[in-house]
Amino acid sequence: MDYRQAISEAARAAGIDPGIALRVAWQESRCNQFRPDGSVVTSPKGALGIMQVMPATAPGVNLADPVANVNAGISELARLRQKYGEWPLAIAAYNWGEGRVREAVQGLRTVPGEVQRYVAGVLGTGQLQTSAGGWLSQAAPQLAKATPGAAIKTPQKHPEMIIAALLAGCLFLIWELR
Repeated sequence: MDYRQAISEAARAAGIDPGIALRVAWQESRCNQFRPDGSVVTSPKGALGIMQVMPATAPGVNLADPVANVNAGISELARLRQKYGEWPLAIAAYNWGEGRVREAVQGLRTVPGEVQRYVAGVLGTGQLQTSAGGWLSQAAPQLAKATPGAAIKTPQKHPEMIIAALLAGCLFLIWELR
């Protein structure tokens, strides 16, 4: 069954770009709720369905139901977008977890290539430079003092840093694709 329409409608209703929601669903499950044998698509860590929602993220929601799964995933994306104020951090948190993103921003953890590729796959290749360090260094001061649930805005004051990050991202891609 094709769930793209349901994902797009839920995203629009939540004020999220449907393209981003569809790419998250594609990265997570290839937009599939069920495996060929009829079982719900489940990750090794226990995330379920189209949007690969962890049961703890949506307590009481029947994540085996495709519509409920989409709504729970879109709701979580909207919450993370509101919290972080920008897509790269929100998408990294959706995939990798808020605690790990916070630790990476604080310099306690390195962002794995898998997470960088995930963010790049959702936002497009041009966003890889952000996940490779730019958004971490820009968001660090705000994340360090943020309270849970507070919105975080990352500054874009230094265009030369953005250009340097773009170049670094391009070099990283060339290296990875060779």
